[in-house]
Amino acid sequence: MIAKAIRDFIAQRAYMVVVTGSMSVAPDDGTPMAIREAGADTVCYGAPVYLGAMFLLDWVEGVISRYLAAHR
Repeated sequence: MIAKAIRDFIAQRAYMVVVTGSMSVAPDDGTPMAIREAGADTVCYGAPVYLGAMFLLDWVEGVISRYLAAHR
């Protein structure tokens, strides 16, 4: 579902797709897996943005995909 939404935005010529939510940027987290499933290449994985939050940056077909996860 997430991968399809990302591909749909890319098909609509989006310059950037921002995906938020989930619990973490862990290897088994569904959102990062869906971003990779959409064909993205990871540029930056697990960089801390602020206390309790992680950042994932991917590149797919000339489009930047950013994913932010906050631990609450």
